Amino acid sequence: MSSIGYLRMKPVTLAPSGYSLTVAVPQRRSLLSVQGSVSSDQYSLVRVAIFPASEIAGSVWSKDQFQSKGASLQSLLSFAYDLPLPRVLVPSGLEQERYAVQVWVPSDSANALRPIMQTALAAAAAVRVRMEVRDVAAIAIEGLPGKLRPSRGGQPLSQCQEKENTGQLTAENSGLEVLKNCIEQITGTSVLIPEGMTKTYSFEMRWDSSKHGSFEAALRDQLGLQLQPTNASLSVLTVERCRRSA
Repeated sequence: MSSIGYLRMKPVTLAPSGYSLTVAVPQRRSLLSVQGSVSSDQYSLVRVAIFPASEIAGSVWSKDQFQSKGASLQSLLSFAYDLPLPRVLVPSGLEQERYAVQVWVPSDSANALRPIMQTALAAAAAVRVRMEVRDVAAIAIEGLPGKLRPSRGGQPLSQCQEKENTGQLTAENSGLEVLKNCIEQITGTSVLIPEGMTKTYSFEMRWDSSKHGSFEAALRDQLGLQLQPTNASLSVLTVERCRRSA
């Protein structure tokens, strides 16, 4: 990673993993570069780089790596804290912030990936976050399992996307979290699924994303499910801007 001028360096303890890492905050706002060790092995290094981005370019990740050429601060925090996007509450002044992110941790320390991202994003974006329970608007899925086909076993596969006014959800051998995540992605609202439904299913649906109500109609007609507005007490992540210390 390229060298940049640092304003300060400070040790950070990354709970819950308990690893110690040196975070270097450069002089230019919203850039951050990190390198540190999470074991006695000199080759077991953590590397983090965060830079401003001008557009959304998607993200890819595995158990020990995360990379995006452009993602919103909200979506990055959603991944870092393993929370649905609607439950990351970002103020209007931060909604348009985009970052390119690279995070690598050793494969034997994969549980450090998200805590490290949490610390690095807070330093790069100059934000404070806190978890709290709030009564929020939500959607309950009614009619499960509806027309979902019980899984016959095999590798889980899923995709939820909207492209050129066409929406598509496909899932094979997948749990209800896939359906939940897609509904949250499309509606921007937290989704509730009944507890205890741990079976896997296969299903597919399509909708016209240019038409209001098409997604809900597809859920009803193609999957036999309905969405019921409700309220629920849920854990949310609240984000606020803070000033950097000199």
